Amino acid sequence: MEPGLCYAEDGCDDGSREELALERRLNRLSYARVARGLLIAPLGPMALFAASSGERSVSYVTYGYAIALVSGLPVVLIYELLGLRGLWHYLLGGFVIPFIVGIGLLLTIAAEPGQPWERMLARASALGALCAIGAATFWLI
Repeated sequence: MEPGLCYAEDGCDDGSREELALERRLNRLSYARVARGLLIAPLGPMALFAASSGERSVSYVTYGYAIALVSGLPVVLIYELLGLRGLWHYLLGGFVIPFIVGIGLLLTIAAEPGQPWERMLARASALGALCAIGAATFWLI
């Protein structure tokens, strides 16, 4: 029997077939594409954010790449395992995850006393929209 092949007559069960299918999905993953995506995709949202805020700071670059590594890389691997490769998958994941994290951060760390909910939702939505742009860029790469 060749490595990586599993036939019923060889005594392979359904669990072995599922493991083999997951292994094949991960083998199709282009690590060069992931590396290019993680380097290039955060640049667009960071440039938009810097242009809209009027500030030029290296910390935005750091935050952009931190968000891409912490949330983007696991999502890409999960999507690959599940076989989700559509633009809508990337847009939805690119918006929802940073939006939830942004709400959490605003409620715990950056919350100002008496700050209206609308302002926090607007900031979290802006973060989600910027990250969705980065996710769409990653999908294009």
